[in-house]
Amino acid sequence: MSRQACLAAVLLAGGAAATLHVWADIVRIVRRDDEASHVMLVPIVVAWLLWVRRDRWRSMPITHRLAGPAIILAGGAISWFGFNHAVQWLWHMGAIILMLGCLVTALGTAPLRRFAPAFLALILLAPVPGLVRQQVALPLQAATAQLTQSLLATLGFAVTRAGNLLSIHGQPVNIGEACNGMRMMLGLLLVSYGFAFVMPLRTTSRIAILAASPLIAIACNILRLAPIVLLHGYADGSVAGQFHDVSSWLMVPAAFGLLMLVTPRGGNLKSEIANPTASAANAKSEVSPESQDPNPAEPTGDPRGALGFGASDSVRISRLGFRASIARAGRHAPVLALVFLALIGALAWTRPGAADAEPFHQRVRTAVLAVPQQIDGWRGVDYELPTSAVAMLKPNAWINRAYVNDATGEAAGLSVIQCRDARDMVGHFPPICFTAHGWVEESHRPITLDIAGSAVPATEYVFAQDTGERVDRLIVLYFAVLPDGQCRRDLAGIESAAADYNRYYLGAGQVQFVFDQSVTPPRRSAIATELLNANGPLLAALGSAKVQPESTLTARSGGQLDTP
Repeated sequence: MSRQACLAAVLLAGGAAATLHVWADIVRIVRRDDEASHVMLVPIVVAWLLWVRRDRWRSMPITHRLAGPAIILAGGAISWFGFNHAVQWLWHMGAIILMLGCLVTALGTAPLRRFAPAFLALILLAPVPGLVRQQVALPLQAATAQLTQSLLATLGFAVTRAGNLLSIHGQPVNIGEACNGMRMMLGLLLVSYGFAFVMPLRTTSRIAILAASPLIAIACNILRLAPIVLLHGYADGSVAGQFHDVSSWLMVPAAFGLLMLVTPRGGNLKSEIANPTASAANAKSEVSPESQDPNPAEPTGDPRGALGFGASDSVRISRLGFRASIARAGRHAPVLALVFLALIGALAWTRPGAADAEPFHQRVRTAVLAVPQQIDGWRGVDYELPTSAVAMLKPNAWINRAYVNDATGEAAGLSVIQCRDARDMVGHFPPICFTAHGWVEESHRPITLDIAGSAVPATEYVFAQDTGERVDRLIVLYFAVLPDGQCRRDLAGIESAAADYNRYYLGAGQVQFVFDQSVTPPRRSAIATELLNANGPLLAALGSAKVQPESTLTARSGGQLDTP
């Protein structure tokens, strides 16, 4: 067993090295995105499931399997497809399958059968892609705000709601992505999965536990949000913040305890699972084809025997010979696996990485620092980005500035944000961000801005918010600048940058102007053009990673922009 264990360790180390870029991306996502924090629980749950089944290692047949290199090759192909077609889950999942192939190569398929629940939990090791998560998180966020308002109204508190923004006692409380309950839902699902397969329960009970865990998580999240909203309305904001942080840690164990109260027990125990002696006895009865004698003894005497030699005997002997050939070929499986791992690793290491983009990101940061606060009669005042925006975007460089023209009294908010990873930018889009803060989109229309002689496509959004006393309106001018210099007026541009895994590490940038309803449409376009023309070097830097035709911004002498 020690020799096979060493071989398994070598192959797993080789698999980790061949897919190091995948594991680095998973770690990066977990470190930067709190919504993927459940991934940190996966190794703990897997170790828990393996430990309670540790007796199954005894008398387990250990064989080399040609299926192992085949699984390695399949995992590498899935990961390659996911990378080149921007399917994040397949990119990550392919690496996990590849690692399982390494295990099968060294130990055979018996571990997968005997420890199936543990290996199935590895599916959650691949973070949920941001685009997929948003399809669930945004409706869940709206439903959470509505249910929280209903609960507080039932308790007799006057709470109004505009989108995801609740107002109580004159204090606005935004139900952001961190409060939609999805993070708790995934964490509770993982813990519930571990509990369901650690305890000797029947299949129906396990299904009931897993089905109930999302509903329990949503209910507990609403019970947590209700006092948070009350504290924002009737206590100091710092107290509400402290309660928010502490309760987020306590909710998963509290939800798990509530789940245990509603879980049926007693008659649902399976004695054959609870009896390790029976499990060991069943394990000893497992005999793999490779454990049979690869060289069956030749028949002695008359090969036909007393009853003669029939066709069924010929088929049986042919099958035994085929199995023996497969068993002998399986001895070369580790060598074949190492060859496949070397090829997969070589292909992966030729790809460009984040380090190659560092000079580009440094140019953007330098250009951001050089943006003037005083521009031809406009005086700028900087404001910090909201904490929630920083947590979501992880910006490489940003400006959040309010410009005021002392002569005309006009005001314009300018926000320029560039992220290192284009996937982080996908959720930062006016119809998403402003709606989440209680604004309702009334209309939008395409416009074109003339920046240094280049026609830059943009979109103008009109958002409204009913405060009860009046209806406020904001007008937002938006466009995205891709690393290759192309400008896009909608989210498709950011999605295209995020979808190209050969350049997503170059990130993406976007520009937003915010006006109140007193500024007329002609003046909005004129003000945006004036301020952008004064910041030509910044826009050129945002698109300086690569030069392409079609609305491409290129720096010339004096910081002017041109379209080739």
